[in-house]
Amino acid sequence: MSISRRDVLKASGLAPLMGVSIGRPNRFPPRTAPIGPSAVDVVPPAGWDYPAQVDLLPFGHGVASGDPLTDRVIIWTRVSIPDDRGWEVTDPQGVTSTTVVWKVATDPDMVDVRASGAVTTDAGRDWTVKVDVDGLTPNAVYFYCFEALGYRSPVGRTRTAPGPDDDVTELHAAHVACTSWWQDHFSAYARIAERDDLDLVIHVGDHVYEFCGGHPAVRAWEDRFDVDDVDARRWSTRNEARRRYALYYQDPHLMAAHMAAPWVIAVDNHDFADLRDESLSEEERRFGGAEVFWEWSPTRPVRPDHSGTFRPSPGPFANVETPRGAEAFFTHRAMSWGRLLSLIVIDWHYSRQLETDGQKAAANDGMPFGPAPAMLGPTQWRWLQDTFEAHAGATHRILLNQKNMGQLGNFNLPTALRDGARQLGLTGVDNAEDVVDIYPGWTSDRRQLFAFLRDRGIVDNIVLSGDSHGWWAYDLVEDSTAPDYNPVDPWAGDDAGVGLTPVGVELINGMGRPGLVDVVAETACEAGAGQGSAHSCFEAGSDPTFHAAYQAARTPAIAASLAAETAAMAANPNMRYMNWREYGHSMVHLFGDRSELELLASDKTVNTGPGETGPAGTPADTVLARYTNQVGRPHLVPLSPLERTAGPAKPAVPAPATLPLGTAR
Repeated sequence: MSISRRDVLKASGLAPLMGVSIGRPNRFPPRTAPIGPSAVDVVPPAGWDYPAQVDLLPFGHGVASGDPLTDRVIIWTRVSIPDDRGWEVTDPQGVTSTTVVWKVATDPDMVDVRASGAVTTDAGRDWTVKVDVDGLTPNAVYFYCFEALGYRSPVGRTRTAPGPDDDVTELHAAHVACTSWWQDHFSAYARIAERDDLDLVIHVGDHVYEFCGGHPAVRAWEDRFDVDDVDARRWSTRNEARRRYALYYQDPHLMAAHMAAPWVIAVDNHDFADLRDESLSEEERRFGGAEVFWEWSPTRPVRPDHSGTFRPSPGPFANVETPRGAEAFFTHRAMSWGRLLSLIVIDWHYSRQLETDGQKAAANDGMPFGPAPAMLGPTQWRWLQDTFEAHAGATHRILLNQKNMGQLGNFNLPTALRDGARQLGLTGVDNAEDVVDIYPGWTSDRRQLFAFLRDRGIVDNIVLSGDSHGWWAYDLVEDSTAPDYNPVDPWAGDDAGVGLTPVGVELINGMGRPGLVDVVAETACEAGAGQGSAHSCFEAGSDPTFHAAYQAARTPAIAASLAAETAAMAANPNMRYMNWREYGHSMVHLFGDRSELELLASDKTVNTGPGETGPAGTPADTVLARYTNQVGRPHLVPLSPLERTAGPAKPAVPAPATLPLGTAR
């Protein structure tokens, strides 16, 4: 039977008793009444093979929150029920749906509850729960949890944004990109979760990869180093895509980062990759992966009218609707943080996938940008222009941007790096301006955008990007080789005499996906073995002989990378930092008169062997570089000493635990 909302509220007061509806049983007897903690067995049977944290079942993927507004925030979880028939059954242990109670409180012990409700989930949405909690107080820290099948989930920490006229004095956000589960142990997520001053976690794309990606793997689910395994190969079906998210979200470091603060995610191509099963319809193949993103991420859907505005909350007793079909590609949106910040998320995926060249040309009439841009279609260019103008009054604007935007002009790459550079997309190794899928490859787009911002005096912009698998930092100007650009102090002299000045700054991050050093080391190993390009993440990565050669090849590759970084910075005076050798996350600290940007190293696990988790090289959380950026005069100025900036502490997040209802924390 199916338990109504009234039944749940009456029976439990939004507390101990969860409801389920039962379909045709397998070996489990049918049930006709609400069930308690013993109704399902959360201990997996022998042979149950599904990525989840067993000790946290039925909440084996933790909890997450995202896209905070002044009075609303998305909260998310998944209910996982083990079944000896496998992980794809739609009625695990005979359960065809379950009611999940949610609560939001002001304290981590979940005593002072300020909002609550109950929703139903089932296999149709992969047992995920996604609630848009509204009616909350602006600029407030909250805690949240879920209850189902007689258990309470781990408790997460989230918050709302300040009101539009609130005079907020600071904000502290983590920035990550290109997070491959197979090539990294996610130690940066652990460092992020340990902070007590986080307001946001910002991910700028490729947060879940559809395949291992051809680089040697440092880990595999259940140690199955097999390129054809379901947890390594490119996803083909909707359920395989869902399982991939399960693989990522069961990671304890990612789970801790999810619990620490609300997330804002910009998608990139890997997040929205097509399904590959040829038996599926064209629409299912094209949009199925994007729909799974909406099921599994705490991201707020937008209206499908290109306005970037949000749909209303469906209320406390309904899940947030999953966008379907082409609407699943709509992710561009904007959020405010009082007067201090406007957060703008662009979506190149929609533009590149759904707007044809003909549509771009037809829609381009009357635009201030000239010919139809190649990176963003005309519809989104209009939206971006309107959004920048609407948010011009904010002290800072952060643009979440999937691709490297700063100018990477000509420089000569050392011979040892040329093959590796090609693999990273540098198709013309003697002319690095010719880059695929990053803004330096679309020079006119960058010039048009920067000119637009300059003409309107909208200059306090911080662009957070990814995709380049390394650390890059820029002052954003149209042409860093122009004679009127002063790279040492572009704002020197009287205002009337200042030449070409930046319209903002950019920070590019790579958390663990192999950068230039590792790609070059791979290339050298493969060539030495006479294999050409192996591009087999597990066959190469699990081979001890390959691994030893790979380690040895990194030493000369590091020296060559340092030479390339030096050459790049010399040829591009607006480039303030470049590091293709290390990995980690960055922190963005916003204040009323400045921003401070930090680049922090992770444990270097990309080059460890299969199953190894120890650090190699730079200690975790080492500050590699630190910059200040003054409001009204954007320019990255090095800061010393190299130590972390910290904001006000927030109440601690409880340790992850799933508890039987009625158990005191």
